[in-house]
Amino acid sequence: MNSLGLKEIVEDWIKPLGTIFINCLKLIAMPLILASLITGLAELKDFSKLSKMGGNTIVIYLFTTAFAVSLGLVLANIIQPGSFINEEARSTLLSTFAGDVDSKIRRATFKWRWRALLFGW
Repeated sequence: MNSLGLKEIVEDWIKPLGTIFINCLKLIAMPLILASLITGLAELKDFSKLSKMGGNTIVIYLFTTAFAVSLGLVLANIIQPGSFINEEARSTLLSTFAGDVDSKIRRATFKWRWRALLFGW
């Protein structure tokens, strides 16, 4: 990919468009969820059903979360992603992204230290 000069095209043109797309999805998702919750509560005639509906919602949420985590763990153990990469490609990827990983780890630990100092976590 480097010999064709595609790396610069991807970094300069495609990556920013992907970032903008993901940020637009985030911008749309939260107001959509909030509006649907408010509309659902406003259309509810009998507020005594609210506790039953909330209980059902929590049970469904916990069930789908447990199912998704279980499915992800089973598939990851069966497929074993990354085991098919040869050693040369693995070392190239590790050397390419090692700096990014170190900086992200430093930023994450810095944030957690401040949270621990401020909130006593």
